[in-house]
Amino acid sequence: MTRKIRLIILTLAITCFFIVAPSAILYGWGYRYDLKNKIFIQTGAIYLKSVPSKAEVLFNGERWKKKTPLMISGLLPKKYSVEVKLEGFHSWQKVLEVKTTLVTEAKNILLVPENPLITALENKREIEVREFLLSPNKKDLAFSFYQKESSGIWILNLSQKDEVTLIDNKLLTLPTSYNDFIPLGWSADSNKLLFSSRTENKKEQFFVVDLKNLAKTVLEPPKEESPNYSLYSTSSKQMSLEEKKGTLENTGIFNLSSIIEEKPIKFRWHEQNPNLLLWLAPSKTKQAGLTETNKENTLFQLDFSNYTKNKIPKIIAEAILDFNINQNNIYTIKKSKFPKETKYIIYKNNFELVEFPEELGIPKKLFVLEKRGVAIETQENKIYLSILRDNNPLLNNNPPLFLLAKGAKEVKLSPDKNKILYWQGESLKIYFLQKNLSYNKEVGDIEVINLDSPAEQIFWYKDSEHLIYTQAGTTRITEIDSRGKRNDMIFTEAEKLIYEPDGNLFYLINKGNLYKVKFPTKAIY
Repeated sequence: MTRKIRLIILTLAITCFFIVAPSAILYGWGYRYDLKNKIFIQTGAIYLKSVPSKAEVLFNGERWKKKTPLMISGLLPKKYSVEVKLEGFHSWQKVLEVKTTLVTEAKNILLVPENPLITALENKREIEVREFLLSPNKKDLAFSFYQKESSGIWILNLSQKDEVTLIDNKLLTLPTSYNDFIPLGWSADSNKLLFSSRTENKKEQFFVVDLKNLAKTVLEPPKEESPNYSLYSTSSKQMSLEEKKGTLENTGIFNLSSIIEEKPIKFRWHEQNPNLLLWLAPSKTKQAGLTETNKENTLFQLDFSNYTKNKIPKIIAEAILDFNINQNNIYTIKKSKFPKETKYIIYKNNFELVEFPEELGIPKKLFVLEKRGVAIETQENKIYLSILRDNNPLLNNNPPLFLLAKGAKEVKLSPDKNKILYWQGESLKIYFLQKNLSYNKEVGDIEVINLDSPAEQIFWYKDSEHLIYTQAGTTRITEIDSRGKRNDMIFTEAEKLIYEPDGNLFYLINKGNLYKVKFPTKAIY
């Protein structure tokens, strides 16, 4: 090789280095050449994560080689269409915008099954299931039923589906006119159930059943020629019907109405002491000048630890407008009169928590947002929030009140404690308690989800990024993410619904029958 040829090769190599090296460096720094604008632009990326995982991704209409979870990098800053698909599930679609040097995340993609597996828990007998309530330990489901012969409560053992506890008119020695049973609340240890029975003219009686002392029964499979069920004993505690009629307490059932002087407004079991039942009832003494809307109520407590026939409820507090329980704490709204003004004080146990001035309205309902604070609904249908920020001790700060909404319904804290859900008519609204970078939300921002008709029941999904709601006999799941088109999908038919997040289970009533649905977190096929 001559010296001239070597010089030419060296020159070409140096030229190529100065041409390629900057491009390589720019590529390594995340720059790409934009053919449209003929300039180098620093790129961004998109991160996709779905439940279930291993879903296919269509990116701008083209199938991607890898499946979720997936990072797609080196993208020019602009909008991209993304579709995530998995057989047996509704597809997820979104238009995502990529920005320079940033990763656009869609890490809360929930794929909803198109045809979920529905298991019948009770639909073979000629009964109508009306209301239901899941026990805190998730092992028992209490539901009220109606049939021509009798009505009552069944308590279904979910692990042994043939074992049920039956409580009906006959056991309670109630006339058949008491045909509307309602399960009202479980004790913290799931051993006691509070329920009521009422007539068409709203005459009502309240009972507490202690399942440890109540005989268990098993339902025989119904015979094709007869829709009726038969009962046989599985416990030595089983008593004859005549014995039950004579001494109801011996069967583990306590008639709460025998010690209640005024019809309760609200019941709550203590969340940590399973023997304590609390209720709010109108004060017995008639007080001059008190109207129906502002009359004072008394908070009672009954202790079931010492089981006796002659129980006397204890007065916890008076002049109470509402109360709530969170963990080991009892929250109350109490009316306090001062020389020149009337104030309403929210107490946590016996400590003053928040002052609620009379000019804001008359408090009607108290919501406890765990360690985040409290919400107060007034009789004027306004909801005020008192929010703790920066984890300061709530008792020492008397955090300020501010108006959240007018004409709103309910207040629910998200499982991650960072959002508050409330709804107004056909709109679901989410108030952000913490900055959210994925959705570009600041503290105090409100996300609005508009529906075509009002929702009947609303739950947070366990990831705090989706909502479950029933509407006109249909259960739907919608995402909070409003970037592009919001994914709102039909899950199943249901008139009433219970969502159990620990097992990701749905219990539902549809056309008077009781069902269970397991929400899959893995591929079906």
